Formats: sequence, C-alpha cells, structure tokens
Amino acid sequence: MAKSNRLPQEAFQAVTPVRILLSVVYALLLVCFTNSLALWYLNYYPRNTGYLRVSQKWKLLLDLKQPVDWLILGDSSCGQGIDPSLLERTLKVKALNLCTTGDAGVINNAWMLSEYIKKYGAPRQVLLVHVYDVWHRDMLWSLVSQVPLPWGFWNQFQPSIQPGVQGSLNIFLDRYVPLYSKNLSLQDAIAKPDTLFQSRARFSQSNRPDFMFAPVADPADVIAQRSDHIDFAKDHKFKLSSVNRLALQHIIDLANRYQFPVVIVNSPIDAKLYQDQSFQIYYNQLQQFMQAFVAQSRWVHYIPEPVTFNENEMTNSDHIIYSAAQTYTKTIIKQVNALTQP
Repeated sequence: MAKSNRLPQEAFQAVTPVRILLSVVYALLLVCFTNSLALWYLNYYPRNTGYLRVSQKWKLLLDLKQPVDWLILGDSSCGQGIDPSLLERTLKVKALNLCTTGDAGVINNAWMLSEYIKKYGAPRQVLLVHVYDVWHRDMLWSLVSQVPLPWGFWNQFQPSIQPGVQGSLNIFLDRYVPLYSKNLSLQDAIAKPDTLFQSRARFSQSNRPDFMFAPVADPADVIAQRSDHIDFAKDHKFKLSSVNRLALQHIIDLANRYQFPVVIVNSPIDAKLYQDQSFQIYYNQLQQFMQAFVAQSRWVHYIPEPVTFNENEMTNSDHIIYSAAQTYTKTIIKQVNALTQP
C-alpha cells in the first residue's frame, strides 16, 4: 500500500465567545502572575541602586525608634561621603544619614525633614549636601514612586505636588507594573544570571545601613567624566528648578519656625575639575545664588567652598572612597561647628 504524503492537519475547535473570553482571562492571569513575581524579585533582589536608596532610607526614617541629634540629607555623594559613625564618635551625638540620590531632588529632603519633625520635633542639626548639578533638576516621578508611603502621600506633605494624569500614570506603572516600568532591571537580571539572587546588601559593604562604603577608587572614570562636566558648565547658566526652589524654601521655613540650624554644603568634587576656568564660572553662579537665597534666615547657612579630592580618592567626579570620606566628614564637622557654635 502506498504511503500517504499528506501532512497531519490541526483540528480547530469552533470559535465561541466563551472560548475567546477564557483565552483573554488566562492571558491576563499569566501576566498578573509574572508581574507579581517581578515585584517580589525586585523587592528582595533590587538591581537599581537609586531606587533602592530612596526606599531603604525612607524605611530607616519610618522605622526610627528614637530621635537623633544630626540629620543628614542629600544625594548619593553624601550617602557615600558623610560617615555617621565618625560623626557620632567625634561629637558624641546620634546621627542618621538619609542621603538618597540626586534625581530624588531637594523635595525628597524636605519631605523627609517634615516627616522627622512630625515624629520627634526639630533635630539639633541638619546637614544638607548636594552635587552642584542636582539643583537644576526637575521632578522624576519614578523616584517619587519608590517612597514607601500610601498612594497620594505627595499631596499630604509640604510642598505638595500635583502629578497630573501623566505623572500619576508614571507613578502607578513604576510602583505596580515592573514588567513595563523596570524592564531594564529585569533584562539586566536575566543577562547576568550569576548575580540573579544577590541580596540588596551587596550595595553597601558598611555595617551601617545609612552609609555607603566604597573601598576602591576608579580614577579612569573620574578622568572620563571631567570633560562631560566641563561641557555642561560651558553650555549652561546656573538655575534652581522650580520644584527644588519650593523644597529649599520649605526647609528654610521649617528652620525658622522650629529654630534649628541647617547647614548646606557642596559635595566632594574632583580637584582638577574644580580648577577648570569654565567650570568655575558655573560654580561661582551657584555659590552666589545660594549665599543670597539663605540670607533670609539666621538659622540657615551655606558653605560655598567645596572640599576637593584627586582622582585616586574618588569613584567618580563627586563620589569618594571610604578613606577620603573620613577626611571629608572631619572637614565638614569643623566647618559646621565654626558656623553654628557660639
């Protein structure tokens, strides 16, 4: 008997509304399950250090059981540059470093300060540390979404913000739909299976969760970034963004109302970058603006001159290694004491 050359044929079931509905439901359930799995994974094994710093530092603040003397606010240059343990040993005080990341902006500092005052009243001393190029930045909703507070918290704090439809959508996607909003983090996890289940502890080798320990310098990166910063300074004039202006004004208002000192200092900076003439022009604009802005309050001070370091003491143009952080912290302590102590 001759063999049939016919290919097997699929038997299609009749298409009905019920079968279509079930297919859609199964697909949605699969997406929801995968999305929930991604939420769980990124919570325990985060890939984005900026997101982690915001959520981690807010949890430290919300879980704080007793007041501190020194409250340190700012961006990641401060989280890596101001050693709270050294500050405590030197001044015999309790200190908490709540520095997060530059893109969280000054408004994140204002909200943290408001939350602290609500719990414990005014701190004895507030230190505010930022990189020169943070002041011009606008709101980044993806970082607002990392604050571990209920939906709408941004309307409860001062200064309050109105994200609008687009901003609210961005916050929702960043909080609850990581398959869409954190696709790069998930791709990074899949591409590097050897780091798939490394815990969040890998981001900080310090014995304190409020300090980022950086043992090794990266002089090549410092040198590579130098020209980028110089180009930025050449192409821009200093401008304080509207949201950062509102936040800084609120910090000043709180200092005036509760009568506690706030000292604003510049981040550590690459010495050769700071010596560049074009960069100096931009930096001088920042210094002059800040000096004039804080002059409205006897409680708020600004230290215009930054502490500089060479590339062998830095991980990038404004972040320093642990040994340099000891120098930076000691220098800031002396400067703050000279301003605030009788």
